Formats: sequence, C-alpha cells, structure tokens
Amino acid sequence: EEWWRDYVVQHFEVYYNNRWAKDEASSQSDAARQELVDAYWQAIEERQASIAGTALLGIERLSRDYGEFDKERIAEKALSIVTDEKASVRSRIAAVQVAGNMGRVEIVPLARELGGSASSIPLRMAAVAAIGQAGGSGDVEFLTVMEKHSDSYVRRAAESALKQLERRLQP
Repeated sequence: EEWWRDYVVQHFEVYYNNRWAKDEASSQSDAARQELVDAYWQAIEERQASIAGTALLGIERLSRDYGEFDKERIAEKALSIVTDEKASVRSRIAAVQVAGNMGRVEIVPLARELGGSASSIPLRMAAVAAIGQAGGSGDVEFLTVMEKHSDSYVRRAAESALKQLERRLQP
C-alpha cells in the first residue's frame, strides 16, 4: 500500500546512517548498500504520490555526507518533479525544498511562478522559501510583494525568505 511504502522510504535514511559509517560507505561495494541506493532512485520515480518527495528529501540529506549520492542527479530529479504537473503536490513541495536546500538557482524562476500562482498554499510557501535559499538580489522585490499576500502563511514564508536572502547577500 502507498502509505506503507512511503513510511518505509522515510526510514531508508536512518537505516543507511546506522548501517554504514560515513567515512566507510563510499568505499564499500556492499550489495545491500547498492540495493538501498537503487531503491531510492526507484522511489523518486513514484511521482503520483508523496513517495518521490519523501525519497528526495532523504537522499538529499544523505548526499551531504555520502559521496555515493550524485548531487547533480538529485538536483535534476528535483527540478524535473517541480515542473511535472502530474506529480503530486506533496512531491512537488518536497522537490522545491530540495532544490532550494541545494541552492540551485534554476529553481528561482520556477519558484517565482509557483509562489505567485500555485493553487496549493503549501506549494506557494515552499516556492517562496526556495527563493530565500537560492535567489539573488533581484528577488528582494518579489519577496517584498509576497510579504503583503492575502494568505498569512505565505506572508510569513515571504518574511522568513526575505530575511534569509538578505543574510545570504550580505558581504
């Protein structure tokens, strides 16, 4: 069942961290490790539910410590899911978050579009947050406008994103 598979994918990261030491994992040719890595990539393709988003969030966090996770491939998958209108909103939210966390500037135009027009408030919030993580000085005006949005959640996301962007832009 979908909910059970999503629950299992949530625990891939914990299992991986517990099973393989950070400094040893990339040098091992353990079949079980490779099976888990492959399972992550398969889960990322399950876009019609939240499974792809769950997998993206976990694999992106693991990529910070484990070299065997290809950051470029993760970013490409995240951007692909963001633009896939057939993907579930939950997976798109996670994909926007992952692209923002990774500082991928390619997410910024997509995030502006989603932040301004997505029908899902959580997707708008994630998009606005991604601008704070990956945007540039040209995005200050957009976030300032979003601080006046009619939805209080979007306003708070914009306030936080603007603060984060301004901190990042300070010399």
